[in-house]
Amino acid sequence: MTRFLHTADWHLGKTFHSFSEDEDTRARLKSARFEALDRIGSAARQHGCAAILVAGDLFHSNDVDDRVLVMALEKIGRMGLPVVAIPGNHDHAGTASIWERPRFRKEQQALAPNLVLVAGKAECIDIEGVDVLAAPVLQRFHQQALADLAGLGARDGRPRLGLVHSASIEFSEDGTGRALQLVGQEKAALDYLALGDFHRRQSVPGIHCEAWYAGTHEPDGFPSHHQDGERRGGCLVVELERGRGPLVTEVQLEGGLRWIRAIRNLRDAASAEQLVSDLDAWIAAGVQGAVCQLDLDGSRLGIALRTRLLAELEERRARCLALQLEGVVAAEPADDELEALQRQGGLVGTVALRLKERIEAAPESSHRERLALARLHELAAQEVAR
Repeated sequence: MTRFLHTADWHLGKTFHSFSEDEDTRARLKSARFEALDRIGSAARQHGCAAILVAGDLFHSNDVDDRVLVMALEKIGRMGLPVVAIPGNHDHAGTASIWERPRFRKEQQALAPNLVLVAGKAECIDIEGVDVLAAPVLQRFHQQALADLAGLGARDGRPRLGLVHSASIEFSEDGTGRALQLVGQEKAALDYLALGDFHRRQSVPGIHCEAWYAGTHEPDGFPSHHQDGERRGGCLVVELERGRGPLVTEVQLEGGLRWIRAIRNLRDAASAEQLVSDLDAWIAAGVQGAVCQLDLDGSRLGIALRTRLLAELEERRARCLALQLEGVVAAEPADDELEALQRQGGLVGTVALRLKERIEAAPESSHRERLALARLHELAAQEVAR
């Protein structure tokens, strides 16, 4: 029985342009990706893994500076186990790649002699009686074919593990598809396929063997497709043994950042208070450990309640690594605020009543009336304050 730790998509050197206005946050996000490498090494040793397999995209691009390169190699060297890695589509092999830099060759020998890099043609690496069939990405739009792994390895009944970086479904990037080619896949006779490219842990159907994406060791974005929820870093531990199917265990790497998206449609005090309570719980799990996006589009609150909510969110901003507010929380006088307007009588009370009647008659198409009512409340409050 041989265990491997399957990881991928480290994207070291990622610049996080969406946080371009906050250099401190960008620096913390970049640093977190390196810190998580220590947790990968710890998890591999804890689970008794024979090697760490990195299924591509160690670096965010071939243009990262030498400091990123040296820091990565130092972290890999500290893992204390063989690290078998392939280039992905972001750090693909070939001329002018990071793998061809004289600095890489020099520093690898000094800092990470345990790194086994496959950056030319596909190779078979023997790890404790398991054939690891590593297929590097040689150019950005390189399409991988599982059948190409068929000629590698001894074919003596030993377990066969494929290490590949590729999308598993058809999609287009700059007009060029690069989905994994499955024609003739059974010829590769794989027991397990360790994939990189998608940034979430998931098994992949439609492949002749057990196949998984490891996801990212440290999250670099919110849940996909604008879903409500949380992303945390992790990896996979894969156990292979002759004559038995692979055993795959998902491992969450504790201590990393949490990327949380909360999609809420706030309508009353209870829903606003619940959002603040949830935010406090995320912060309590680790100050400066949460990257939060609150999608509140379509929310509508009373004027005083909206003001109080935004103030409470702003008060908690410093306790999050980042707190982004998406969408609009519209202000509309609550019942008691509306009653106060109508009690003023005169033109203010008459206009407030007419606006309320229009909103009630066509609630889905009364955006201007709601804005006018909120503005009327603001002006009336200013007049009272005088």
